[in-house]
Amino acid sequence: MNVHLVNDEKFVNLSVKRFEQYYPGKNLFVVGVPKGHSGPLQHVAPHPRVKVLNFNSRNAEKKILEWAGGQEKINLFVHFLIPSKARVALRLQGSGRSVKTYWIFYGFGLYNLLEERGDYEVFDNKKPHSWQSVTLNWLKNAALSLLLRCNMFTVCEEFIQKLDYFCFWNHYDYQLLLRHFETDAKFRFFRYYEMPLQKAKPQAPKSKGTVFLNHSASASGNHDSLIRWLRPWVEKGEVNRVVAPLSYGSPQVAAEVCRQGEEELGSTFEPWLDFMPKEEYFSALNEISVAWFGHNRQEGASNIFFFLANGTKVFLRSNNNLLKLLKDKGYYVFELEEYVEKADAMDVMSMDEMMHNYQLVKQEFSQVAIDKSYQQLIER
Repeated sequence: MNVHLVNDEKFVNLSVKRFEQYYPGKNLFVVGVPKGHSGPLQHVAPHPRVKVLNFNSRNAEKKILEWAGGQEKINLFVHFLIPSKARVALRLQGSGRSVKTYWIFYGFGLYNLLEERGDYEVFDNKKPHSWQSVTLNWLKNAALSLLLRCNMFTVCEEFIQKLDYFCFWNHYDYQLLLRHFETDAKFRFFRYYEMPLQKAKPQAPKSKGTVFLNHSASASGNHDSLIRWLRPWVEKGEVNRVVAPLSYGSPQVAAEVCRQGEEELGSTFEPWLDFMPKEEYFSALNEISVAWFGHNRQEGASNIFFFLANGTKVFLRSNNNLLKLLKDKGYYVFELEEYVEKADAMDVMSMDEMMHNYQLVKQEFSQVAIDKSYQQLIER
């Protein structure tokens, strides 16, 4: 039995489809919901293999075991690590059943832990949390620790120590995990594989002077640094359009990015504040000549791979290990800090470079790659 602990996120529908395709009838998806939740989920569609549960309920693991029936062997997949899921996973490991744990890695879970410990700088200019928010968060974790008889402050680290498999497509994040945590977890290559490659048009005309900033209103995108670095290019007239997609993520971040963008970049700044239909969104991306991503960690990979496929010139931060991974694989991709003041930074890539990147993405997201990722994921 494959038990999946997930959030109410859009990607879960694809995950249900994929796992049922490769492991039919052997999956249980448990979607975390707040206490007292009723009615339909926001993103996850109804499915016979989907259940809902408050992960912070005291007997959450007993309910999961009840749904799993008499299955003695459980492959437990934690999609997106948060303390409530880590606690449930540890309780299931101690249930007497044979439980193997698989962390389906996103990025946030590991980097957030490291940032909180002072072991990694996610933000260029970290703003201190208000004492009210710090106190409220501490009280919440303290109350849950007492209620659930579990240290919610350290539960994620305990989960990592007992983890069996770290599942991701970037082995540099696995190496980062091993440098900072004591764990015997093994690496398993895995990705969800949602790549609309057929919508990528590397031969479509690119709009020179247009720069795309990040993929969402994420605080870790460091928009303030990108906007500051872009201002000289706008003043020289070499950048005439700066697109910032802000419909997804934090409304507070979106508001601050809009304020700074309009103040620093004037009429060239173009925030996308409303969700766009997929066809319209990908069509718009095909016109972009340059994309800057300000994250100091792996984030926004779906957009990055799409840009690589459609011939956009992609810039990543020097300490984002995705930059190193892509260079290892032979992609034409550029270090932002190195090129931010170079005269040719805004030049459109050659058609040969565009098609080279397109072929690499096509190979990486092929049906053969998808089959291999899912078929070799679970311990036999």
